[in-house]
Amino acid sequence: MALIQTPQLWLGRALFGFVVLVVLCFVTISRASTEGDTNGVVAPVDQLIKIVASSAAVETYKNEVLIADWRVKQRSAEDAPQLSFSTSGKFPIADSIDSVRDRVSDADRRYLDGILRASKSVYDWGRSDSLVAAEEFRRRSALLQYEMTFEAEFAKLVGLVINHLKVKEQLKLLDDDLEFIEQTLKAVRMRYEAGAGSLDDVRRLELRRLDVDRDREQALNLLTKIEDTTRQLFDETVSDLHAPVFEVIKILPRPDSIQLEPSQLMVSKNSEFEQIALDYELKSVISDKKPSVTGTITSRLFNLTTDPLDEYEIYGGIEIEFPVFDGGARDARIEGLNVQKIVARSQLREELDRIDEEWFELSAEQDDKETLIGQEEQRLNTLRDRIESLKKRLEAVQVTIVDLTDVELSRTQSIRSLKAMEWDLVRIAVQKADSADKLLAHFNTEIPF
Repeated sequence: MALIQTPQLWLGRALFGFVVLVVLCFVTISRASTEGDTNGVVAPVDQLIKIVASSAAVETYKNEVLIADWRVKQRSAEDAPQLSFSTSGKFPIADSIDSVRDRVSDADRRYLDGILRASKSVYDWGRSDSLVAAEEFRRRSALLQYEMTFEAEFAKLVGLVINHLKVKEQLKLLDDDLEFIEQTLKAVRMRYEAGAGSLDDVRRLELRRLDVDRDREQALNLLTKIEDTTRQLFDETVSDLHAPVFEVIKILPRPDSIQLEPSQLMVSKNSEFEQIALDYELKSVISDKKPSVTGTITSRLFNLTTDPLDEYEIYGGIEIEFPVFDGGARDARIEGLNVQKIVARSQLREELDRIDEEWFELSAEQDDKETLIGQEEQRLNTLRDRIESLKKRLEAVQVTIVDLTDVELSRTQSIRSLKAMEWDLVRIAVQKADSADKLLAHFNTEIPF
């Protein structure tokens, strides 16, 4: 029997299907929005990190880490058991000796022996371990140098893009000013040619146009310089990096919330690693003054060319080496290492002083910019009020259009100054985060190697 579907049943099914469709759409949009938010933050930062990782400066320090790895392996291998094979033979060319003095009979006075020798340092007062430890800490130091360079290059790249964005915005505002001046100048010149204006008004606007043209030319030159520098250092077109840097700017905190902690700086840790490496190297040199013990096992195979396994001997031995006199080489080495430690401490203090001075200058610049922004905002409000007043007076023919244009250009110049200082605060935030070794930490990402 066929099921008869009433209009109510059709309506109920239609409503149910519509509700299901709305729920599925909401879930899909929410999921896409969530994924977009996550990728929108991570992907741009990863794009910048990939660019920095391929820069020449970062590649140089990456190679330094690889060299440090090789030195650790080399030092470790020096302490491993050593195996060597040598030969000892006799092929007489001419002689005049009694046969009893020769090792073999007169019938065959030629021979070739093989010597297989294995040796292993038994005790050297920790010299080998100290040398390996010194190279391990130098590797850590090289890795820190790599991370410091990576963060500095990241800050340099972001700083270049920020400056490019700043200058591009200034150019847009200057182009608007030029267009405004051209329109006003055209109207004033027409009034002058019609006998209703003065030549002074035309010349005033032409001078203002020259000022804006000069500022625009300087901005174009700076823009070209930034683009060339970015291409030279990172082999990238700076305009292609605007979008990822915008994402970076969103994550960065305000510059006044970034704190400098000298003891946590990578340069402090790097100096600490270098000091420890020098201590271990000093310990190894001191160990050189003490006797060392080496165990050996030697296998000698007689007559390799005839019966290599018929005659042989295997014997063990212990070699004890007592340093007696080295001409003062070890003492000079110890003195040199102590001097290196003093130099390393001095370099750390110098570097910390440089960072502290740079931090002070950035903080002072930040305070100045914030003060100037407050003053410029007040000036901008005053100029806006003045423009409204001049417009009313212009209607009453109490002022000329050139007077109004002068004030309008002062207003747009104030806007340019405000925009430039806002970009300067962003740049200061990047520089302070870099000085505090906290720039990449804000993105929850690791430095690739």
